[in-house]
Amino acid sequence: CGGGCGSGGPPTIGSVLVGTVKSYSAVKGFGFLVHPDISQDIFFQDIGIAMELRTSDLAGTAMSFELIRAADGKAQARALKPVPAGMGTSTPPSPGTMAMGMMGGGGCCGTHPGMMGKGMGMTGMGMGMGMGMGMGMGMMMMMGGKGMMPGMMPGMMPGKGKPVVRNHGVSGHRKSYALVWRVDMRDRYGITQVIFPKQGADEAGLKRYSESVNLGREFVVKVTGKVVERSNKNKQRDTGDIEVVADSLDVLNASQTPPFKIEDATDAQEETRMKYRYLDIRRNPLKEALLLRNKVTRIVRDHLNDLQFCEIETPVLIKSTPEGARDFVVPSRMNPGQFYALPQSPQTFKQLLMVGGMDRYFQIVKCFRDEELRADRQPEFTQIDCEMSFVSQEDILNVFEHMIKKLFKEVIGHEFPSFPRMEYSEAMDRFGIDKPDTRFDMELVDITGCSKGFSFKIFDDAEIVLGMCCKGLGEWSSKKIKDLEKKATGQEVGATAMVWMKYDKDGSFDCSAKKFFTETQYKAWVEKANVLPGGCVPGDLLVIIAGPKLKTQEAMGKFRHLMGTELGLRSKGFNALWVVNFPMLEWDDEAERFTAKHHPFTSPWTEDIEQMTSLDKKDQRLNDVRANAYDMVINGVEVGGGSIRIHNRELQAKVFEVLGFTKEEAQEQFGFLMGAFDYGAPPHGGLAFGLDRLCTILGGKTSIRDYIAFPKNNMGRDTMINSPSEITPVQLAELSIATAVKAKEASPAAPAPSGDYPAEKGVLRTS
Repeated sequence: CGGGCGSGGPPTIGSVLVGTVKSYSAVKGFGFLVHPDISQDIFFQDIGIAMELRTSDLAGTAMSFELIRAADGKAQARALKPVPAGMGTSTPPSPGTMAMGMMGGGGCCGTHPGMMGKGMGMTGMGMGMGMGMGMGMGMMMMMGGKGMMPGMMPGMMPGKGKPVVRNHGVSGHRKSYALVWRVDMRDRYGITQVIFPKQGADEAGLKRYSESVNLGREFVVKVTGKVVERSNKNKQRDTGDIEVVADSLDVLNASQTPPFKIEDATDAQEETRMKYRYLDIRRNPLKEALLLRNKVTRIVRDHLNDLQFCEIETPVLIKSTPEGARDFVVPSRMNPGQFYALPQSPQTFKQLLMVGGMDRYFQIVKCFRDEELRADRQPEFTQIDCEMSFVSQEDILNVFEHMIKKLFKEVIGHEFPSFPRMEYSEAMDRFGIDKPDTRFDMELVDITGCSKGFSFKIFDDAEIVLGMCCKGLGEWSSKKIKDLEKKATGQEVGATAMVWMKYDKDGSFDCSAKKFFTETQYKAWVEKANVLPGGCVPGDLLVIIAGPKLKTQEAMGKFRHLMGTELGLRSKGFNALWVVNFPMLEWDDEAERFTAKHHPFTSPWTEDIEQMTSLDKKDQRLNDVRANAYDMVINGVEVGGGSIRIHNRELQAKVFEVLGFTKEEAQEQFGFLMGAFDYGAPPHGGLAFGLDRLCTILGGKTSIRDYIAFPKNNMGRDTMINSPSEITPVQLAELSIATAVKAKEASPAAPAPSGDYPAEKGVLRTS
């Protein structure tokens, strides 16, 4: 019982009890409980209480809690969950009594008020949840002590000899012995063995035995029985010390043979698992990924609410904008020929909330982009979107660095030191990318000065020549190095050419351009590289790329990440940093105009405003204007980013002008925002985190699809529901739409390429 539950002894520290809430402050998040075995009022904090209950009047309700202090005239507890009506501190049922259950949502719920405790003692309270196909799933969670049983409420475990009602699916692992049939039953909380004895069984028992033999994989069943200690314990399971001796068996739903085995390790193709996603969710890896995502969102909501942020929903049907990624558009039946767009970000709406006086906003929000997909892109994705008024860049970095530190500590137990700050220009010079993975060295070295004038046209014509030392690769074969060249000049990296220099262990050199260079030049390159961490020593390989400065930096940055992955340098640990002071603008040679590096609502630094407003819109000195923008990078992935926003109409109009908008276009597209600035807009700024990417890093996987319950494939299709699909001619006519595309079958999906994808891009970035 865990002590104090009618057991006759005083409650002990760590006991899980049920008390009555005497008083509670939803604002402060704490209150006082009373319990018949504890003389003084018990102070508790509402850790674990669902957010929607924090606004409720909890006084007089029953609450399960874990006792964490009971000394010196003080009692303190950690609240766990409100307890349904009828639950209380009554004594446990005596052996042989039965916890009654009733069907609910495709599952079953059995409750008894007195079966509560910790470790091997628990309440007999089971609760079922439907899984879209009528599969009864119990609820259970270990609360200290070994032994968790599927089909049980959190913190509750039946003692040996106690009755239990279990509702879940047959996992398919059946073991036959001469006098007993053993069935492994699985639900969200794990696997428990149920036994159906034949020896000594009465007529009903023999019938149960016969029925159990005929159970198939994934059958959904309800079992009532008693918990007993296993003679052959299974240490690989949390419930491996016990088993359930069945007293009754009801088959709630039979199952066809699944298209793949519902096991942790499966050889099923991803497309098959996505088509039968509801079956894939039964597997532990996907189930645990979704539970991790739930934990992340709960922690984020709790943290931001504690900081007085207000969660506010913004529209999903909005106005299409002319730049950035392609919009998903929605035709308006009531306004023929006109279309809504699905938001790529709530950017302008959260700024309008700041104008409206809602000084701390957040939202866990769906966003949409119609673009090419890969491992870390989905057409619909989720952001943790935040905005604050009357703040500086330093304020925002401090608030959200603290949030991410807390998230990593509570989810996976990792404690970050303070995040270093790195200028954008430094990131590009050292790593060739604005989201560097700093867990390994291999920094870039500028060897332009000692590489020109040797009749090697690639170097002589280049704006910059960059080298990167790959540790230990000097012993690679010519074939493997040739494969490196193909990767460097492939689509993923995009270098025009790659030159390599081997520094052999005997101190000799070899080079792919040895016709043009001598040992003197090789030593000059090594001397340059030796200034950097790790240097270049015998046994290493120096990779060299040359060309226009920005393009060459970007190619080398991509190549560095690719090599880090191939060499196993990116598989362990966590490194986080802020990248700050991005350029405000980028020159587009084809369009012959500037584009926004982040988005057009980002403010320049105060020192650069005069330069921004006084120069002609094509003046190349605008390249020097710095944006008051920042990105958080973890392990080479941009997990979030944002900026201080423009809150002045004149400055916003100038930025639109530089970006090529006419006054009429700016008014048509964003007149509502500039109009709002006429009514006293406060200084404001914010950022957004990619929830899917955060979960992927926390969970140690590579694809965000693993953390989305029902993702699309790399063609943007949901093969489970066969979407997108054609609509009827009647629907098209109602929308005043005619399609020029002849209906055809969707082409099969190609494997999703790997690579990084910025969390914010284009006019309406995710910030």
